[in-house]
Amino acid sequence: MNYYVDKIKESIEFAWKYKFLWVFGFILTVFGGGGGSGGSPNYSFPSGSEDTAKMDEFASDVEDFVLSPLFWVILIAGLCVVFVVSLIGWYLLSVSKGALTEAVKKDRNSQDLSLKSSWRDGQSHALDIMMLDLTGFAINFLVFLPLIVLVIGGIIFPPVFILLCCLVPFYIIYFIGWAITYTIAHRYLVLNNAGAMESIKAGFKLMKERVLNIILAAVVSIVPGCAWAIIALMAVGVPAIILTILGIGMLLVNSVIGVVFLVAALIGILILAGTVNSPYQVYSYAYWTKIIMDLLDDKAPK
Repeated sequence: MNYYVDKIKESIEFAWKYKFLWVFGFILTVFGGGGGSGGSPNYSFPSGSEDTAKMDEFASDVEDFVLSPLFWVILIAGLCVVFVVSLIGWYLLSVSKGALTEAVKKDRNSQDLSLKSSWRDGQSHALDIMMLDLTGFAINFLVFLPLIVLVIGGIIFPPVFILLCCLVPFYIIYFIGWAITYTIAHRYLVLNNAGAMESIKAGFKLMKERVLNIILAAVVSIVPGCAWAIIALMAVGVPAIILTILGIGMLLVNSVIGVVFLVAALIGILILAGTVNSPYQVYSYAYWTKIIMDLLDDKAPK
């Protein structure tokens, strides 16, 4: 137990020492989810029949907008933007994983670290990590394909759901096993400059051999995780609730202004969440990388 507590302390010190790595923690977080002016609000929402009329008018405006050509233009453009942003986010996420893994490795070897060198290290592994993600997606698709077939079959022939229920424990175990395997695999890939399938095989092998160590490491990490979750909830959750309530109010007053406000609020909350959670992301990533490095080198207690 003391071994894991020491790793937590080392990881906290690591995250505090190399604050420039919080940039990568920010990326991991972001890519991994009307009042008056200058005085007290003096607007009161309508009630009774006025409230019903207002809601009917709002619903009619929404229906007209959805049926208009402009809606489809905006929808297609929005989907294109989402696709491009997703690709960029995936690449940045891969860079961050590679950078943080290399940073822990260099710190262990007493090598100098900087934001520029860490970014360069991350870029050198990004495409390999993305290939690992694609390989993992293909494997998971094949594993879950029978489940999809059974669900469709159950809709047509309900007794099939009995077989589906029997398979649920298997898929739960598989999901947990895959999460552990991938956690090891993408670090193994960076640490050993390995390929996707080699890293997955190494991750699965280590998971089978040292699963109890990994479970114990996860249990010990719950305490700092819960403590940080409370901090993050207060710092991000409360503003998110307030902004959501304001946004809904603005939607009832003016749909265009309300949508613009909610989009701006969402972006602001994402930035706030990324900023608040970035130190914890670096700590957590360092913790698991240190544990996995010791397991790979057979230095962790059995």
